[in-house]
Amino acid sequence: MTETRFNHLPLCDRPMPAAEVIKDMYMEDMSGAQLATAIDVSASTVSRMLNGKSALTPELAIKICAHIGGSPAVLMRIETEYRLAIAQLETDTSKIKPRELVTA
Repeated sequence: MTETRFNHLPLCDRPMPAAEVIKDMYMEDMSGAQLATAIDVSASTVSRMLNGKSALTPELAIKICAHIGGSPAVLMRIETEYRLAIAQLETDTSKIKPRELVTA
């Protein structure tokens, strides 16, 4: 499920973790445990990623794509955009003064 803190955005503009893409597109007929076995990682590693408890790592993206197809780079871009969107909501920059450009 996509983060509720993005509910104010139109559905097509809401950032989504890579795990949602993996579940929606590739796991209709496969459990997390089956995926873990197929890519030679622990079931808990896959479970944490699929349940949003941990981020998709480059190594995990490579292994998943080796099994289900697709591009690890695309999955990592999706994950990075999602994590950046969360950070933008949570990071306080109110005390940071923008740098003034000096012209020569």
